Amino acid sequence: MADKDIREQIIRSAKDIFARFGFKKTTVDDIAHSIHKAKSSIYYYFGSKEQIFEEVIRREHAYLKDRLREALAAEDTPEGKLRAYVLTRLRVLLKVSNLYGAITSDYLSYFGLIEKLRKDYVQEEIWMFRGILQEGVENGAFQIKSIDTTARTVIIAMKGLEYDWATTEDASELEKDVENILDMVLYGIVAR
Repeated sequence: MADKDIREQIIRSAKDIFARFGFKKTTVDDIAHSIHKAKSSIYYYFGSKEQIFEEVIRREHAYLKDRLREALAAEDTPEGKLRAYVLTRLRVLLKVSNLYGAITSDYLSYFGLIEKLRKDYVQEEIWMFRGILQEGVENGAFQIKSIDTTARTVIIAMKGLEYDWATTEDASELEKDVENILDMVLYGIVAR
């Protein structure tokens, strides 16, 4: 088996094990055993459990970005893109097991590692969301005083809700909450 194939096998197996047991309880021995390899074989490809976890998270984030790009491409209006972005983000994050498994099961124990991984992607998300807002301002759909501040605020607010969303079992209720939040962002709360 080629090195690339073994590396893929390690990542796929680790993804399932991290999802099942969480980062803290998963060991390199668990991963090695699941693919019928020696622990030393795992260390040939990855220097630590943290490196394996980071690669799993990177791939899940790439999956999220791809789904977001697809959702945005399917919409014609800035309002539609904004809704598609937020709802797709929620659906994908609930689907990818490790991003949320890490948050719910090991968040406080491994806050530093998880925050490092999250920070790597915050700027990228702000940039993507900023593009939606910029398009809306340019075509007159949105009236925003500061696109940068608005993009940063909305993304940070969504990230602040992730833990609550991750620990909620009824996804349909979450989507209703998100729709209400989107209405507030799009239309405000002041009677006009």
